Parts: sequence; C-alpha cells; structure tokens
Amino acid sequence: MIKTRTAPRYGDSTGSMLLLPALMLIIMVKSGSAVDYSGNLQLRYDSGREVNPRVSDPFPDNRVDRDYFEGLFTAELFFSKLPVGDRLRLGIRLLELRPSDVDEQIYGFGDERRIDDRIYAQLSLNRWEFWLGDVYETFGRGMTLNLFENRDLYFNSGLRGGKVTYRSGRVRFKTIYGQSRRWYLVEEERLGGINLEYKPSPDYYFGGNLTLQDGLYYNRRFMPGAYGGFKIGPVSLYAEYAQSRLRDDSTATGVRLPGILSDGSSRRGEGAFVGLDVDLLGVYTQFNYKYYHFNADNPFQTPPIVQREYTMHLMSSHPHLPLIDDQIGFEADVSTLLDDLVFLNLNFSRASRHDGRDLLPSLKEDFSPFWEAYLESEIYAHERLNLKLGAGWNEEARVNFWQEKVGLFSEAVYNVSDFWSVTLSAENMWVDDRNEDEKWRDGYLSATVARAPLGSLNLSCEVSTLDSDVEGDRWIGAELAVTIKREHRLLLFAGRERGGLKCTSGVCRPVQPFEGVRITYDGRF
Repeated sequence: MIKTRTAPRYGDSTGSMLLLPALMLIIMVKSGSAVDYSGNLQLRYDSGREVNPRVSDPFPDNRVDRDYFEGLFTAELFFSKLPVGDRLRLGIRLLELRPSDVDEQIYGFGDERRIDDRIYAQLSLNRWEFWLGDVYETFGRGMTLNLFENRDLYFNSGLRGGKVTYRSGRVRFKTIYGQSRRWYLVEEERLGGINLEYKPSPDYYFGGNLTLQDGLYYNRRFMPGAYGGFKIGPVSLYAEYAQSRLRDDSTATGVRLPGILSDGSSRRGEGAFVGLDVDLLGVYTQFNYKYYHFNADNPFQTPPIVQREYTMHLMSSHPHLPLIDDQIGFEADVSTLLDDLVFLNLNFSRASRHDGRDLLPSLKEDFSPFWEAYLESEIYAHERLNLKLGAGWNEEARVNFWQEKVGLFSEAVYNVSDFWSVTLSAENMWVDDRNEDEKWRDGYLSATVARAPLGSLNLSCEVSTLDSDVEGDRWIGAELAVTIKREHRLLLFAGRERGGLKCTSGVCRPVQPFEGVRITYDGRF
C-alpha cells in the first residue's frame, strides 16, 4: 500500500517526565503482593547529521543536525484473584519523544510527553474477553481491517475504544469500536467492526466481517467481507473477498479522494486474495493471487502484499511498492530440502495495475508492470559451516521510472565453538536505469563476530559507482550488540547509513541518509 500523504503536526502534549512516573509505578507495584507485574523500557537516541530532502544543495551541504530521542515505558499488572472474571490485565505506556528537525518538517512531529500513550484493560471471563482502551485487531487477512503499530515506520493505526471477543470450540466472534489518533499516514477516524468465524472441524473454517468507517477525515465507508479455508491432506486453500462501498463521495472536509469520480462510478471498490499451499514429496509450494481495486488507499486496510518482502540487503533497500487502490498480481514460491544438505527456495512474483478486465498482470508500460525472480540456497557444508547463495532479478516501470536490477548474494557462517561464530557476507547489484539512460553497480560487505548469548560486533561497507548528489557513494558503519542478563539488550551504531524506503506489510516510509551515533536499549523487568 503506497502512502505518501504527510501527516499533520502533533500538538504539544502535557504530562510528567518519562522516567519519574515509571520508577514510581515500579516501586508501587513491587511493594504489593496481590498482583504480578511486567515492564518494558525502550530507549533510542540518534546524534549526528542527516540529509534534509527539502534542501536543494548537493551532498554534503544538504545535511542538517539530527538529534532524536524516543523513550517508551510499558507496565502491565496481572490480577488472577478476582470476584468476577478469570484474569484482569491492566497496561499503560509512557512516551517521551523529541524528534529531529527533519522529522518535524517531513512528518509533522513535535515534542511529546504522554503518560497515556497506550492504556488498556483486559478482562477474561470464561469464553469472553473484554478489552477497553487502545485496541488492535485484524479481520481475516486484513482486507477490511488490519490495525497495528510499527514504531520504526512511525505508523500506528490502532483505535482508542473497546473490543469484545468470544471463543468456543467452533465459533469465534469479535466486535470492535473506537477512534484513531493523528499519526504518520493516519488521521482521526471512527471505526467499528464485527467478525464472525465458524469452524465445523479442525480443517475447515469460514467467516464474515463488516467494518464501518465514519468519515471524520476519509470517506465514509461500508466494508463487508467474507473468507474461508480448508486443509485436505497436503493441500491448504484460503480465499477472501471484500468490498469498500462509499457512503458518500466526499470527505468531511469536502476534498475528493483520488480515483473517486464525480459521477459516482467508482463508489464501490473491491478486492480478492487467494492463497494455495501444497506440501508434497518434500516440496513445499505456495501460490498467492491478489486482485485489489479499492480505488483509494486506506490506512486501516493492509491486505497481503503477494510478493517476497525481504531478499538480499541491496535489493530490499529498493522495494517495489504494493498498491491496494489498483493492482493485480501473483506470487509463486517453491522450497525443498535435498538430502538434508541443501535447502533451495525459488520465488517469482508479477504485478501491475489493471488492464481492463484482465485477470493477469500486464507487462505494458502504461500499467506500471513489475516482476521479480529470486533464488536462494542454504548449504550445510559442515557441522560448523553454513553457506548461503542467492540471486535476484527484477524490473519495474511506472511514471518517469524504469529500472532493471540484477543482484548476487553470498554468506558464510562458521561456528568456531558452541558460543563463538563468524559471519561473512558479500552482495553485488547491477542497476540499469532506462528512464535516465545510465547504469551503475552497488556493492555490500559485512562481517560479524558473535559470542552467544553475550552479543556481537558487525562491520559493514556499502559502495556505489553512482555518485549521488544526495548522499554520496560510500557508507561504512559498525554496530555493537550487547545482551545483559538476557532481559536487557543494548545496540550501539556508529557510521553512515544509506537512505531509502523502509517497508513492512505494504506500509512504507522514506529513511533519510544518516551519519553519526545511534544508541538503542530494550529492557524487560
């Protein structure tokens, strides 16, 4: 799902400093004996310089200082002895955010201190579960509703509201209602949904769902859907169909969304996904098909992307962007293990915008065609030595863009002992930019020494024969990872990072080239 709209700027929020109330909460809980407690503290600090995309000067004069801090403290209380119910969970997350100048300009972020960044209560009562506060949910494979958070992407489509779930041996029922908050790519919006699933046997199930979008910012939408699946021997099949019907043809602000025609001919969008898995004679085959024509992007829908999301480092840094407003495509993936020594995986995908009523993607340039083939093998050469080899080839064309890429990947992991290991990897990618009539080569080298379970040290170098006036042609970095008592992990990065797109499940954000130091801490209590 391509998302390019800039989110509105945060308002400055009020609240206490992050660490003081966190420590007070720990002391209060630890002093009691009636509840169980768990906590998680995540800290990130960036200090250095990054490229400002709004500066037209060539590199390195287009860089500005980057000073970024994010702190998240999550605390949960678990009550098991209750007058009503089986289990009660209470959670709260405290946030302190100091974004960089570029984050403020591009994403509209501002300084934030929140003692209720996430707050929730969950009560389990026999087969029922009641959830109040910040909620996340997925219906089916996300065709009508998929609410999730990814801090790396600055993305959070969760709702503040409530959810009720019922589960029995054959029936599952879910209903949700709430309002989203302004965030990157997400506006304030009210949503409600119902999902009902019936499972007559362990190998068969089918369900239906309905989502209503109230239209505070986006169009008011009515989104019904149905899905089902079965498993017979080595064959598994899943299919889902959904519609997106406009309840009016303009937003609350009177702005017409792209793809919505004034005559109302595009008031109904639709989408379908089919997944087939076959595990037979030691060969696992997966085939996925998508037919998405929802007419507009919606941050609360993230259906399957139907392509391999991660390949090699270089090719994953230049991903194809899936679309849900208008795209058709398929993916075939085959994997097998030969004589317990060699694992092979072959993936092929193709996609394009719709060419009339065709059910297969087009290769015509006018319809934004994309195809990719990727082969990866893992060779267990010795009890202490594993080898990986990979090759990728893709081609994509869209407005003012036409590139072909070929990449090679190799990696060797040698276990020196039960605790020490060394990993060496090398990649090359050749790019043919037919739109700009130029060719270049990218290279990547990486070496990692690890001592389980204490930590690792990684050194990496990426180079390009294309001397970019945006970020140069060389990126060298080092990252130290340290694990303290298994519950506390510290990452320290120093060097240069290349810019590009960071994507997960079809949601992407641009990452600006960065040079400096990054410290990340994740601890559980």
